[in-house]
Amino acid sequence: MEARRYERAGDLARGARGFEEIARDLGEGRAASEAWYRAGRLWLDPANERRSYARAMVCFKKVDQEAVSEETARDVRLWISALSRLVSAQEALAATRQAMGDVAEGAEALRGRGP
Repeated sequence: MEARRYERAGDLARGARGFEEIARDLGEGRAASEAWYRAGRLWLDPANERRSYARAMVCFKKVDQEAVSEETARDVRLWISALSRLVSAQEALAATRQAMGDVAEGAEALRGRGP
């Protein structure tokens, strides 16, 4: 399985995409849910240079919590909760940065007008 080979080689983004592809091919059930879970975990891995909290969230939301072990289902719920807050905070930070840029541009325009 290529996804595992990429994961072992340290190409975690490619491994995550591989597990996503496996999950899509499998459709539903335990094996698909386990593949979504592994993809989500790889997207979160600090060693993943292309780490993506949003992509991990998408993967975890596709896990059928009824099809996996109780421990995995609990882990998925915790990740979704934590990532929801993290992604919201990232979006708020981006909006704040945009607003700060707008204010700075407005201040520059006012300075250019002179007294």
